[in-house]
Amino acid sequence: MWKRNLSPPFLAKQSGEAMFKWCKKIVETPSVKIGARPLSHSIKSLGFELVGDLEVKEEALRGFLSTAEGRTWTYDFLQKLEPHAPPLYVGETHNLEQRTKSHMSGAEGFGKKILENLDLDWKDLYLQYLLIADKLASEKKNLKTMEYITQVLTISGLTTRAG
Repeated sequence: MWKRNLSPPFLAKQSGEAMFKWCKKIVETPSVKIGARPLSHSIKSLGFELVGDLEVKEEALRGFLSTAEGRTWTYDFLQKLEPHAPPLYVGETHNLEQRTKSHMSGAEGFGKKILENLDLDWKDLYLQYLLIADKLASEKKNLKTMEYITQVLTISGLTTRAG
């Protein structure tokens, strides 16, 4: 599964304004972006984005991040929050290296969405995976079932098909 990296870059930890801009970017970058598509034979959705807006909290956040103590606290908080953030994508593969290269090439699917639709780069993400070596769980139909359960329970916003 691909997840957002919530670790601020080194320079952001040194400057209140740099940390503020970084926080603003991670909050305002969509976690989900769905383009126009038909919902039924007579209804079409024009799209949907799930994104935050810091406008109402900008002054308070700027003030908090103006001190080294505030930036350190925010960094520690984000490190604790990161495991709880939903994944952007969940999938399964028998060849992790090949699948990762395919995503990072941006030629199709999830990789294309990252490069074309979101204000994200691969440095903004990390890959989290679970190696399943158990014979029963490794059967294709069982892997697809586990993939489906993971997608549904984690609400991975950029996965285009469940299971």
